[in-house]
Amino acid sequence: MRMKALQESLRRLELTAVVLISTTCLLADGNATSSELQKEEAPAVDKPALKYISGYKYHLHEDYEHSLSFDTGVRRTLGFIELNGDRLVLRKGYGWDGASGPVFDTKNVMRATAVHDALYRLIRYELLSETEFKDRSDLEFVQILEEDGVPKLGRYWFYQAVKQFGLKGVREIGMKKVRTTADLSDEQGTDTKLASALEKGEERS
Repeated sequence: MRMKALQESLRRLELTAVVLISTTCLLADGNATSSELQKEEAPAVDKPALKYISGYKYHLHEDYEHSLSFDTGVRRTLGFIELNGDRLVLRKGYGWDGASGPVFDTKNVMRATAVHDALYRLIRYELLSETEFKDRSDLEFVQILEEDGVPKLGRYWFYQAVKQFGLKGVREIGMKKVRTTADLSDEQGTDTKLASALEKGEERS
């Protein structure tokens, strides 16, 4: 009697398993067919490419205005950067990377790096003359470091770094890439150009 009951239970389990497997296969086939139909019926759509710039470590939470120690005689706007003679305004959202190289981003270098980076960007996009303003920008950088309490030895090494390697930074390093969703194979993006920077704002990300 027990053997018959056990055999009956096994048959029921087998039947249930067959039903479940069959149902799963039918559902999977139905989903596949539905997906294939959607792929066949869906019209080709030209998706607009999203172009963006990324990579900044810090962004201003509010506007910051800085009076330069020299008058540029230039009035220009580049994204979040506004220059009017000796008045430099970094608008809320302005992005920069802090100190370059093996240097910690301590509080007493943040203001200097933000201003210095902005001046270099203006030079990089030929809104300021490299010949006339690269050295002045470096000296401005050191002056702000002094105002914010960076020791003399530290200021000396900072100055030597920007003096020796800053020119490369003006011309090459720091040029953010414009990336696009249109071509996923374009991992590196393309260099931003002056026209793109003026039109869309170099730092907008």
